[in-house]
Amino acid sequence: MVLFVEVVKARSFRGAAAGLGMPNSTLSRRIGELEKKIGLRLLHRTTRKIELTEAGQIYYERCKRIVEEARLAHEQLGEIQAQPSGVLRASLPVDFAVNYLAPHIARFSEAYPRISFEFDLTPRNVNLRFGAPATPDDLKQHECLDFPRSGRWRLTDGNGPTEIAIGGRFRLNSMSMIRRLATLDHGLCLVPEEMIADDLQDGRLQRVLPSWRGEDIPVFALTETRLLPAKTQLFIDFLRQQLRKP
Repeated sequence: MVLFVEVVKARSFRGAAAGLGMPNSTLSRRIGELEKKIGLRLLHRTTRKIELTEAGQIYYERCKRIVEEARLAHEQLGEIQAQPSGVLRASLPVDFAVNYLAPHIARFSEAYPRISFEFDLTPRNVNLRFGAPATPDDLKQHECLDFPRSGRWRLTDGNGPTEIAIGGRFRLNSMSMIRRLATLDHGLCLVPEEMIADDLQDGRLQRVLPSWRGEDIPVFALTETRLLPAKTQLFIDFLRQQLRKP
């Protein structure tokens, strides 16, 4: 199975044999034995390249996942006895990463110096120009800065949540842009306090509805497989612990 996957990835027996460190003839014979055992031809062979048959394509899609799971399992077992190392790759929303994750990532990197990082940051408080709302229902009469396809804010005062339909001309997929427009007196915003602490202190924004706050937002880690390398699992567990702290 592993040999078959390597042949398909290399698109030739010669390239796969070189990568595996085995004779081309041996590799070709092993694939032939696999096809004989299955009872179906998996590859069309030519002098220049190989192509998957219909059966080969189905078999390859299944096998490559199994081979990858096995590789990760071996990697995890090896990392039990050794300090995690390698490149940790993740895609992170830019505002969330900058305002929340940056200090946690720094601490994680100090704890695991053999792990290097490749992060893709993808972009995906308050002013009184419109008056100060006294209750959540008053937000309906105000210009509110919000995310696309949202249109509702869920708030809680400790006695239970309430959901308010809000309106406004601006719908933005950047929390930083929402914050910036709020400081320019273009609407009310609902953003994490850590993001606007300096604006509140310096008077660029003013808090309204002080006894109310936005509901906690769940954060999810999306992975291609449930069996993760140790460095990835450590990173997820570390962030889970840090983000639980008040």
